[in-house]
Amino acid sequence: MDVNQLRSAISTMRTVPITSTGATGALSPVVHATSAGLYFVVFHIFVNTSAAMNLTILSGSTPLSGAIPMAALTDLEWSGGDVPLFKGRAAGDAFNLSTSGATSLRGFCVICEAS
Repeated sequence: MDVNQLRSAISTMRTVPITSTGATGALSPVVHATSAGLYFVVFHIFVNTSAAMNLTILSGSTPLSGAIPMAALTDLEWSGGDVPLFKGRAAGDAFNLSTSGATSLRGFCVICEAS
């Protein structure tokens, strides 16, 4: 992604809620369904969990992170400022979270789409 693509993408940035109840396993939940031909770009993520579990961040079904251990009732917050934290691995891939156990996730991410 070059500077001009990033500037264009930032103009479409939005806050997307993360909400799931009792979700378990890959693709639970789909946080952002990306438009065909575009890549998601994540600049900020905040997640709270109701139960101890491992969280994995995915591009479609491809892991972008390893398993991140989280204790019950804890928060995970990452902010890259104006530097992207994650970018989709393939055009059209959804931004997903995977959990190792049943939990309620709450939070948000700041995301945009870019070519």
